[in-house]
Amino acid sequence: MRTVESFNYALVIFLFILTIGAQSTYVVTEKTLTTEEMEKENIRPNRAADSLMLVDFYQKTNGDGWIIKWDLSQPIDTWFGVELNDSGCVKCLDLDGEAGCNAQKKGGNGLKGSMIDLNLPFLEHIFLAGNQLNGEIPDFTNLPYLLTLQLSCNRFTGLLSQSSLLETPLQ
Repeated sequence: MRTVESFNYALVIFLFILTIGAQSTYVVTEKTLTTEEMEKENIRPNRAADSLMLVDFYQKTNGDGWIIKWDLSQPIDTWFGVELNDSGCVKCLDLDGEAGCNAQKKGGNGLKGSMIDLNLPFLEHIFLAGNQLNGEIPDFTNLPYLLTLQLSCNRFTGLLSQSSLLETPLQ
């Protein structure tokens, strides 16, 4: 079991490494999503909402200029770097240049622009290293089950909000 103190220490290291652009993956929380938690917190799978959120993300990160583009006329389970859970909702967003929901950082996928604050309640892993994303780092408060966050080798400014990561109870 991790304590808040050890989590804060890890977060400080994360922010330092992120600002110098190291090639690392960071575990933000160790919480996992269970059916009981979904029912208790009244979280309902909504594949259509996930799809619309990803379309917004695609458009705001210059999707037409990506190396491997999404065909928005096709279902989201065919889009490069998107993995779904058993309910059909987005579980992993891996646009670091090599799909597979792992930290490979193969030079990115040509994403440019500001990173939007994603609202994907079932998202557990984000791999966006090696792109040209810029601006403020979102607070990720709409990602209650985020486990892994990789944003290295982008052009973000500011710091990741410590309070956003502490919203999710640690185990």
